This record gives sequence, C-alpha cells and structure tokens, in this order.
Amino acid sequence: MKEIADCDRLNRRLTVLLHGRCRQSSWQVFDVELGDISEGGCCVIGNADRFTQGQHVSLRFANLRNVEGSVRWLREDRIGVEFRKPIKGRVIEELASSYGLPEGRISTVAERPEDSIGCCMVRPSTTQRA
Repeated sequence: MKEIADCDRLNRRLTVLLHGRCRQSSWQVFDVELGDISEGGCCVIGNADRFTQGQHVSLRFANLRNVEGSVRWLREDRIGVEFRKPIKGRVIEELASSYGLPEGRISTVAERPEDSIGCCMVRPSTTQRA
C-alpha cells in the first residue's frame, strides 16, 4: 500500500483497488472501482460518462453502509467524490490494509508529473511467468 502525495489536502489519500456500487437514483445502480480513498473522499476509476460535476451519489463498498457524497471533479476516466460526512481515519486505515496495492503496482501523481489529476492507475504487471 502506498500513500499518495497530498499537496494541500486535509487528509492523506491511500491507494486501493476496491470494488463498490454507485447509486445515482433508485433505478440507476452500477459497479465502480475506487482507486484511492481518504477520510474526505475517493477517486472512482471508469464510468466518467455516467457522472456530472456536483451530482449527488451514494457509494457502497467493503462492509460499510452507503457513503453519501458529491462529484467534485471529472478528468478523463476518473471522478473525484467528496463524502458528505468524513469516514473515520481508523476505518480508512483498515480499508487500506485490506484493499491497498503493493507499491510496485501503482503509479501516483508524483511519479507521473504529466498527469496531475490526483488518482492512481494500476500498471500492468511486468513479471513474466515461466
């Protein structure tokens, strides 16, 4: 698991690969993948065309109840969600412990200066099997 460079953020972001469900309305529910998470929000990878800035969403992941939030930004195939109520730091640490990626499998903003969008991407494994 690796911590992402935080710049001027209130809470540190931890890199994860976490499956979840997003509810936009009672009839619009779909799968999402979280790329990083902090007490105040998360980055959703993919499905960017299903979101609009300022939109209310409800996320469900791990063993947590619905986490309410709003879309703060959209860039390429990633979406930044700010949680309505912060998740406790202890819970974030447990999620990162269970769903965090090993350091060799991620690329962060600091490692990719040309891409300053604030969310990790999973790199393909470079290990070859015999």
